[in-house]
Amino acid sequence: SESLRKLKTRRVASRARGGRPQIRLPYQSQPQVELSGVVYTSIFNPDDGRKNWPDLINGFLLSLGHQEDVTLVLKLITSRAASVDNVIRHIFNRGIEFRCKVVVLCDFLSEEQLLALTQATTFYLQASRAEGNCLPLMNHLAAARPGVSPAHSSMSDYFGANSGFVVDSHPEPAAWPHEKRQRLLTTWGRIVWTSLRDQICASFDMATNDYAAYRSLGQSSRRHMQQWAGREAVATRLEAALHDLLGPALPVAAGAEAPPEHRELEPRELPARRAA
Repeated sequence: SESLRKLKTRRVASRARGGRPQIRLPYQSQPQVELSGVVYTSIFNPDDGRKNWPDLINGFLLSLGHQEDVTLVLKLITSRAASVDNVIRHIFNRGIEFRCKVVVLCDFLSEEQLLALTQATTFYLQASRAEGNCLPLMNHLAAARPGVSPAHSSMSDYFGANSGFVVDSHPEPAAWPHEKRQRLLTTWGRIVWTSLRDQICASFDMATNDYAAYRSLGQSSRRHMQQWAGREAVATRLEAALHDLLGPALPVAAGAEAPPEHRELEPRELPARRAA
């Protein structure tokens, strides 16, 4: 709202008497939120430089910010008020006018709340420069929620056009996060910003104009994740690795079914698109 844009700088944290720091940010918090329209979700630590969240926010707002039937959910993994404040101020201080909804979640979410968030999600969105695994992306793909994501580093093992919209990237010299001297001894993926914008737009177009294709893509992403990270698939690869190391392996038990809550997650039924 306009009042949020005019808020002046203020202290964002205070220490309760004898307690932990309380997050006090210059916006009104809500005990619960209602997500509607086409929902894009991203879960990240704003203090992790690999996550590249400024490009994610800029790309989303410049792509779909004019759409009222779109929601961007940013679930932040941090307890630092200043880190949350950096994200919120980035949203409002870039001079980008937008009509879409942006929801910033700062608190810890229970398993039930994470499940509800996944059920409400249409696409999982990220613009990371590097990932060791990216479990949130894997979880959403397994729940038949396609991704909008690059396919470098660990994500190249399981993410591709059969699981969502692939954002182009190129290798860029980088330092290992734990390397104190920050020498350029490795590379990470530099996002092609125009590709990020175009893939966000393409995903929205599919969700609003071709639900059959969206549903098929969601089922494909789930099937691919089951083939990559399902119990039976992992057990087979693990047995082969142990066989190479130790000789003939013990029989592997048949793979158990996924928990009921995962079986119930089907591609979202999307509401009819309202005229802009």
